[in-house]
Amino acid sequence: MEFKIQDGVLQSCIPYMGESEAVIPEGVTSIGKEAFLECRELQSIIIPESVTSIGEKAFSYCSSLRSITIPESVTEIGAKAFFWCRRLQSITIPESIRRIAQGLFIGCEALRHIRLPEQLESIEKEAFDCSGIESITIPKRIQTIEKATFLNCRLQSIIIPENVTRIRWAAFYECKSLESITIPETLRSIDYGAFANCEKLHRISVAPDHPFFTADADVLFDKKQERLIMYPCGKQETHYRIPDGVKKIGDMAFYECKKLQSVTIPESVTSIGAEAFAFCSSLRSIIIPDSVMRIGKEAFDWCESLQSIVFRGFVIPAEQYNPNLLHKDMPKLREMLRTEDYATDIPAAVKIPVLLTEYRKHQSPKPADWIRQNALEVLRFLIDCGDAAAAAAVLQIENLPRQEVEKAVVLANGGNPEIQMLLMQYLETHSPCGE
Repeated sequence: MEFKIQDGVLQSCIPYMGESEAVIPEGVTSIGKEAFLECRELQSIIIPESVTSIGEKAFSYCSSLRSITIPESVTEIGAKAFFWCRRLQSITIPESIRRIAQGLFIGCEALRHIRLPEQLESIEKEAFDCSGIESITIPKRIQTIEKATFLNCRLQSIIIPENVTRIRWAAFYECKSLESITIPETLRSIDYGAFANCEKLHRISVAPDHPFFTADADVLFDKKQERLIMYPCGKQETHYRIPDGVKKIGDMAFYECKKLQSVTIPESVTSIGAEAFAFCSSLRSIIIPDSVMRIGKEAFDWCESLQSIVFRGFVIPAEQYNPNLLHKDMPKLREMLRTEDYATDIPAAVKIPVLLTEYRKHQSPKPADWIRQNALEVLRFLIDCGDAAAAAAVLQIENLPRQEVEKAVVLANGGNPEIQMLLMQYLETHSPCGE
């Protein structure tokens, strides 16, 4: 092994052909950035007590490295130092380390267990991303579990220690073996998607006296049960009825809940978060109640079995509406009903249903324009569903095609007398002479 050392810093090494062990010389005080980068044949590395720091990506892509002992003299290990050391099975982290740097063990697939120093103060984002960790004890000084810290790990259960106050976005995302979590009383904040796509997660434990969270049938809510935070996607039920009193369905609340075929939303709900039902691949139909005022982007993205969504209330102002609410690859979606309340020539307080798929396809600048162009289809729909109030609102639009309204009168004959009467009154007050 040939080393390049300058002022005590090991800057690089050149392993000889077939050499599998590196013995770093005594006197080296620092292992520099990328010093052993892509030394793919190395299986073990011996670090002397003189070393006090290990640089960023120092051992990255050492794909044959199986074990390493870091001496107590080391106080700092740089970000991604063991990046994609795929065969690393054991590592000793000294008690002198206070920080697990960003992405330190990304891709360490063979690493099943690790003991962290008791005095550890922080674990930075992506620290164990795509590693093979099956169990871990988080030291008591850790206050935040950062973004993607354990993303795609093999954890089966996790007990969050009492000092943790926040779990960040995707902290445990796609931990496919994770079955249960225990939430301490100190935890104040759980970011959306923290436990998304944990396909076996079915049990959430929350202390009865927790000041911020509660669990009802293993579904996580805020303490007042006004916000549904997370429905564990490992639950086996095919239907779920959201409890009355819930006002908000949080971002990614039902993300990748592949067993669910239907969800009942109560009238108390006013808001549905972004990606709330994304990738619910078995979800077939859903009715959005009048109370819902806002739906976040991609709320039903990739719900490939979804055949119908009915929107019955004022949903989204034009400036907030995001067409990504529906993914282009939802081939079974046939019927969307949405209320528009922003067109200048439509009374702001009335409810006017629009078949959203057609409306979006034509990209009409105003709902009123689209309704004029498709008056018979809109009125036919309202007659079929018996929505007289919406029909009355539609008939307030100026310059509806008279011939289309006349055809609608025939359609309503014997089927919906209330709407038929409204249509006839419209024809009487909008006679050809008056036009």
